[in-house]
Amino acid sequence: MRLLGAGLPISLGVEDLKDTWKKDEPSFESSSAKDDEVEQYKKEIDELKDEIKGLKEA
Repeated sequence: MRLLGAGLPISLGVEDLKDTWKKDEPSFESSSAKDDEVEQYKKEIDELKDEIKGLKEA
C-alpha cells in the first residue's frame, strides 16, 4: 500500500518535468523574429557610427 502511495508523487513529478522541458524548447518561429531584430540593431549601430564619425569631423 505504501508503494502505491509513493508512486503518485513520483508520477506527478515526472509529468511536471516533462512540462518544463516542453517550455524550454526553442520555437522556430521566434528565431526568424530574432533575425529581423538583429538586422534592425545592426542597421541602427551603423547609423550611430556614421553619426559619431560626422561629429568627430565637425
